Amino acid sequence: MRKLFLISYLLIATTPVHAQAVDVSGAKALTDLLANYLGKKAIEKNIISVVPDGDSYRITFSTAKLIETLPKQNYFKGDFGQYSLLIKPLADGSWNVSSTAIPGGSVEVTTPAGREAVKWSVDNANINGTFDPKIGAFSKASFSYGAVKMRTTSPTQDAEASVDSAKGEVLGLAAPSGGVNFSSNHSATNFQETVTVKSPPSGDVATAAQPMKIVLSGGEIGANAEGKGVRNLEFLELWKFFIAHVDETTLRDQE
Repeated sequence: MRKLFLISYLLIATTPVHAQAVDVSGAKALTDLLANYLGKKAIEKNIISVVPDGDSYRITFSTAKLIETLPKQNYFKGDFGQYSLLIKPLADGSWNVSSTAIPGGSVEVTTPAGREAVKWSVDNANINGTFDPKIGAFSKASFSYGAVKMRTTSPTQDAEASVDSAKGEVLGLAAPSGGVNFSSNHSATNFQETVTVKSPPSGDVATAAQPMKIVLSGGEIGANAEGKGVRNLEFLELWKFFIAHVDETTLRDQE
């Protein structure tokens, strides 16, 4: 979930600061701008695509296309589907950002100890907010989703976790001394988690034990976070510099 939010942030943080008509040329300009932060390969391989969609632009991130570009290997397998955002230019230079889906997916890794895997699903997601390019942050955003389920397996333990629903809000404001002050809250209802601790792999039967099960539950859980003077615009410029020089083995004469 946090990784998806980071992707959303990077996709939106690179948009122009002025409102413009939504058309094919605008989509091309936005695509070229995104390439500065995500790399030209992401555009050329259709990992990221931008198209007009009514009065908004639809930005789509394809994990299947991303995985296709990875070297052939037997260590990692993944399936994350597609993730799309609608961004609508507003008259004051900010952008309305929305999405109605958080994709489910799965990851499988082969380690020396054995196979490890995680699978998750998210129902009825809704994300809506106003992004202000002048501060490089959401001035206000809210999100909610229905049932979330996650299952992990490994040689030493398995776990199943779920919540019935969740919601949250993010607020951002320019800090007087520079950067951004932000606050966020996130709550979920009917949290359930069952962890099954298995016997460690061993050829010694005497050391084997029966699996131990741990059950955690809560009617409601929550988390709050805040930051003061976060230099996110500077971070984005640094990231842009890194992408521009990613193929260089040595950087010279750079302050």
